[in-house]
Amino acid sequence: MSQVVENNGTEVGEVKKDNKSNGAGLMVGKNYVFDINNQCIIYNNGNVHFQFNIIRQKSMETLKETLVICIEDENGEKFAEITTSAIKLLDSLISLNDYGIVLNNFVYKDIEQCIRNVYHLLDIKYIHTELVLDDDKLREIISMVIDYASEMGNLEYKVNDKECYNIPVADFSSLIKDSEYKDFDLLEIKKELKNSKYTICSTGRYDRTIYNSDTKKAIKVISFDKEYILESVTGDK
Repeated sequence: MSQVVENNGTEVGEVKKDNKSNGAGLMVGKNYVFDINNQCIIYNNGNVHFQFNIIRQKSMETLKETLVICIEDENGEKFAEITTSAIKLLDSLISLNDYGIVLNNFVYKDIEQCIRNVYHLLDIKYIHTELVLDDDKLREIISMVIDYASEMGNLEYKVNDKECYNIPVADFSSLIKDSEYKDFDLLEIKKELKNSKYTICSTGRYDRTIYNSDTKKAIKVISFDKEYILESVTGDK
């Protein structure tokens, strides 16, 4: 049985039917109602009116859930849209102040509690999620590079007084393609490695051109800053 939930989280009875809303089930609290059928919270304190439209998403790949909350004013004009999760919900709601939705933090706490109380009533939208190359994934790739360099044993060079692991571009591509990171975009990996200062690159590029004294030719490599990447995996960075 669905419950009416006040903004203090207390269950007080069955879902009310509001005749003015064509029988839509409403969960009521102080200054707001949760419209079950339309999956939204309507906040109105007499001075301001906002509608929080909530979409509950579940990744088909990771099974993790996110909440997409779109906020409109009483005229239906979109004010903001945030993507958050249950663990970050309150902080994300408070960040709406940056979008001009300036409400007391106690109000946002009430709205957060309402969403938590009705979470199981939100329809689930299953989605395919793009792979996210976050800091943890980058460190995992760095650990793989360190292991690879150790196995190969001949990748360590000193360039401009800095010790580097220089992996030829083709070999690095093969390393990624033969790993669990093969579904990530290779260019994106190179870009994030550079942005995170794990690699040293030629100007305007994601690789580095060095001179190979053995072959007497210039070659392109992914040049890893040895000291920096070792510190990153040991936690000393």
